[in-house]
Amino acid sequence: MLFDINENLGDFFYDEPMKNHTSFCVGGPAKLLIKPNDEESL
Repeated sequence: MLFDINENLGDFFYDEPMKNHTSFCVGGPAKLLIKPNDEESL
């Protein structure tokens, strides 16, 4: 299923520290983080 994802849906981050994306600045690395470009992509 992961290989069927269209790369135009958003930005892909591998081993991304979640502390950069949480309000308390805590969290270990995520194997995969996808930030959609827009609400429709979500």
